[in-house]
Amino acid sequence: MKKILTTLIISYIIILFDIEINDFDLLIDSIGYGLIAYSLHEYNQTEGTDLRIVFPVLGAILVFVDAFLRYNPTSIVASLSWGAISIIHFLVVLEILKLLHNRAQALQYQDFKDGVDNLKRSYQLIFGVSFGLNMVTLLLPNIVTGIVALIFIVLLIISEIRIIFRINKFRTLEVL
Repeated sequence: MKKILTTLIISYIIILFDIEINDFDLLIDSIGYGLIAYSLHEYNQTEGTDLRIVFPVLGAILVFVDAFLRYNPTSIVASLSWGAISIIHFLVVLEILKLLHNRAQALQYQDFKDGVDNLKRSYQLIFGVSFGLNMVTLLLPNIVTGIVALIFIVLLIISEIRIIFRINKFRTLEVL
């Protein structure tokens, strides 16, 4: 279990911090989503759960295809592509939180379960507002919505870093 959670942390960091090597940012994100799919699959095999690996696989494919598209970043195609990848990322994070919730139930730690539930609710709220503001900013660009959207992007990154720390907290509880 510790190996699965370690792989999950590494892959999540790859995606979250947009690790870039020679302009291959999206290709490396694709590898990150692939590692998340692997982690969810391994967890399903180990614990007999039903986590959906289709979301990280779809994310890996979308990001991989998006890496080879050469388009104007201000075009509608780029906006739609960004929107689709963002929604897939949101669904992947929900599956990760579902994994953590299952771990908390298996370990019978009520405070961990409550912490994961609170983290999930705050992430859903911040993501929803951030996504909506970013779409408004893409369609009707102005400085006010841009600044507010930027603030919510920072809150979203903080929320995702909290998820990484929560995964690590569960990882440290595992013996092997």
